[in-house]
Amino acid sequence: MSTIRKTTRARINITQTKEKIFQVIADHEGTSNWVQDVKAVNLLQVGAEEPNGIGAIREVLFKPALWTDIKEEITAFEAPTFYQYKIVEGMPGLVDHLGTWSLAVEDNGDVTVSWEVFFEFKTLHWFAPFVGNFATSFNQVQHRALRSLKAFIEGGGSGQLT
Repeated sequence: MSTIRKTTRARINITQTKEKIFQVIADHEGTSNWVQDVKAVNLLQVGAEEPNGIGAIREVLFKPALWTDIKEEITAFEAPTFYQYKIVEGMPGLVDHLGTWSLAVEDNGDVTVSWEVFFEFKTLHWFAPFVGNFATSFNQVQHRALRSLKAFIEGGGSGQLT
């Protein structure tokens, strides 16, 4: 089967501890507090060892009109360093997917937060002509989200972003 592969990446430096940042990004139900394009995240199934950890299933409801809501499963979880997830339902034409959040402490004490997402779509599918535009749009969402995460965390993490 012929496929289309896209990888999107975003990263930002945040002045805060890895533990505090990880606490925010791993709080799935709190995602809409700092990702402006997410309407809500509902935890449908808790993880095996930690509620938001491996095996957790989350439903992500998006604000953009033409985006479908999805379900994701947490597949790796090593607090406070990284976690990975995959879409298990809702993305048209999707063959494979892997999202990775990772945190690394820099020499100056800041933390580099990286969010990388790999998508693989069927070539023979109605969504195929839109994959390039979708990847560009999603990458813009990633960059906005990381800027919002930085403001949310460095601003004290209170309230919801508008």
